[in-house]
Amino acid sequence: LGEYTLLARCAVPLAALVKSTPKIIGVSFPFFSVKTNQVIAHLNFDIRLALPVSELYNLFLERHPIERRHIEEISARRVIEAATAQEEISLPREAAALAAANELTSLTTANAEEEVRLYNELELVIHKVSGLPLSADGKGPSSFVHFQLLGHPDKFTNPVPDNTSPQFNEKFSFPMITNDQQLRLLQRSKIHISLIDLKGEELNLENEGLIGEVEVALSDLADGTTISD
Repeated sequence: LGEYTLLARCAVPLAALVKSTPKIIGVSFPFFSVKTNQVIAHLNFDIRLALPVSELYNLFLERHPIERRHIEEISARRVIEAATAQEEISLPREAAALAAANELTSLTTANAEEEVRLYNELELVIHKVSGLPLSADGKGPSSFVHFQLLGHPDKFTNPVPDNTSPQFNEKFSFPMITNDQQLRLLQRSKIHISLIDLKGEELNLENEGLIGEVEVALSDLADGTTISD
C-alpha cells in the first residue's frame, strides 16, 4: 500500500508565468516513457498564477513602504538624469555643465516641503463597459481590463463573469514625481487599454479573447485636468 511505479515524465517550461498574462495552456503535451523514451500518453493542462508577477511586486511594495520609497527615489533620479542628458545634447558643453551643476545644487538644497510637493500620485479608475457581444457559449463574456502605464507593471481588473455590461469600479494608483521632465512625458504619452474575454483565453482562440482596445492621450494630465470618459 502506498507504493507506485513511475511510468512516464514530461517537462513543462514555466517562463511564461512571468509574463503580463501568467498562464500556460498545454494541449496534447507528450508523456515520455521512463523505459523506452517513447511518447505513451498526452496531457491537457492549464497552469495559472493567482496573481500576475506585477501584482505580487505591487503587494511587496505595499507591505514594505521603505523599500517602495527607495525604489521611487531611484526611478525619479533616473528620469531626471535621462532628461538632463537629452538636454545636454543640444547645449554647448560649458552651458550643459553649468545647467547640470545648477540642477544638482537645487536638488540637494531643496527643503522637505519642496520634496513632498514634487511627489504625486496618478489615479486611474476603471468604471464599467456596456453593450458587449455574447461569447461563443451564447452568454455574456467573462471580461477583464488590462493596461500598462508609463513603464509601470501591467495592471488587470478582476473578471466579471457572464455579463454584457460589466461594472468593474476598480482604482489603480501610480506614484510619480511631477517635475518638468515627467510633465513633458505625460504630454506626449498615451495609455493603451484592452478588454479581454476570459472565455476566449481558455478556449485558446486566435485573438486570445481580445474584445476591443482603446488609446487615451495623457496630455491633459500635464495641465492638471482630470480625464474622464
